[in-house]
Amino acid sequence: MKAVLWAEGKFGAQTSKMASGILRYGNLYDIVAVIDSTKAQRDSGEVLNDEPNGIPIVATLKEAVTYNPEMFIVGLAPDSCVNRIDDVVRNVVKGAIEAKLDISSHVSVYRRMV
Repeated sequence: MKAVLWAEGKFGAQTSKMASGILRYGNLYDIVAVIDSTKAQRDSGEVLNDEPNGIPIVATLKEAVTYNPEMFIVGLAPDSCVNRIDDVVRNVVKGAIEAKLDISSHVSVYRRMV
């Protein structure tokens, strides 16, 4: 399944462990683009380990959709999502839904038990 990986502002070997793990070791998805406006127009493999892999980094979801993905993967766990999904993440996911993409997220939410 063709997928785009969202790692806005954090894509890198040490800053987006989930996204980099999916690119390095995952075989469930055919990743067609990574979304991170701070590293747009680079090759994702060059960012991760200095070896091109042919997967472009794009600035926006609109740009990523041109690669005809079927799925949007939330490839990081923003600090702002510890107790709830913040408005920035919510708006990006909403855009992916509006683009008719399936959504995959492995963000864990932990709540203090009282």
